[in-house]
Amino acid sequence: MRQREEGDPLDSFGIWSHPNDGYLGRDGSKLDCPSVELHVNLWDIDKGGTGPFVDIGISVPDYRAFDRICLYVPFVVQTGDLEDLSEVLLKNREVANLVFNDNCGVGRATSGAGTLEREDREPAIVYEFDAKWGQPPTISLDSKGRWTIVSFDTTYLRNYPEVYEQWQKLYLRFRIKTSAIEEELFCNIKQKNGFLESGFEATRVADIKFNMKRNISSEAIKKMKAEGNCLMTMSSVHFLLIEPANNDVESYGSESGECRKLEDEWSEYLWHGSSKPVGDLLAYHWKRKQRGEDEDPIQDYAHMARVTRAATNWWTILVYIAVGIILNMVASGFYELLARGLTGC
Repeated sequence: MRQREEGDPLDSFGIWSHPNDGYLGRDGSKLDCPSVELHVNLWDIDKGGTGPFVDIGISVPDYRAFDRICLYVPFVVQTGDLEDLSEVLLKNREVANLVFNDNCGVGRATSGAGTLEREDREPAIVYEFDAKWGQPPTISLDSKGRWTIVSFDTTYLRNYPEVYEQWQKLYLRFRIKTSAIEEELFCNIKQKNGFLESGFEATRVADIKFNMKRNISSEAIKKMKAEGNCLMTMSSVHFLLIEPANNDVESYGSESGECRKLEDEWSEYLWHGSSKPVGDLLAYHWKRKQRGEDEDPIQDYAHMARVTRAATNWWTILVYIAVGIILNMVASGFYELLARGLTGC
């Protein structure tokens, strides 16, 4: 698989929604495209031989304002590449506490719908790919060329008045796990000292973009507009880059960040109940928020981080050993010739 090199463009994700024309908000006015809260976790580890993977969470303040959420993915995604994370969130509140770094409550409503409550926030319905409490939602994939649009239907909730009338917030969280992420979200950087420096370390850039129109296929934009979809804004963005502790990370974003070591309890979220340890992983967290109602919501988001890691392998070691042997032989031969010249032999 081809790896992106320095100078190659890195594409953007995009979040659209299709407005529910017949719905009026709490104040009786039409609510076309509410701003969402976006959570992105980019795991730069190898899970199951597929390489890095990304978790995406979307919190919607009023899901009744639209019929579907559409995610533009800048690479080809198949159904098997999507993994629903609702079950692992609803299974254990401690997992939810870790994911949101908050005091959370999880459970089931009378209808059976999964619910998530965060401190000082309205409770939310959790979007489940396979809603065992009722008719499951329709999730469709439309791939063309190098991109895919994943559509998450929300109209199925209208069939359950006790849910639709009581709950307004919706939380959707899923994982994309495909080898394409290695190519599309990372860019290799050539070392200045060429062979010498690159023999011991490798540097690449992790680049996440959302709603950057210039980095989205113009054909996809035309398609979304023709279908009546609108590009959603964001009230806040939380981006986490998870790296092995031995890697060095340097941020190129404008927002402030923090770093913490992942607790062992993350294994249930990461490995879905397996006892496999998390290992020494550090989570680098950057966040950007809409400061107040008077400030415009976030139209687009981009963050870049430089990751340097050890890259020595057996081939590199053997090459350096061979070079050392050759240099030693040359030095020995030169010394012998010099010694003969001095003794006149």
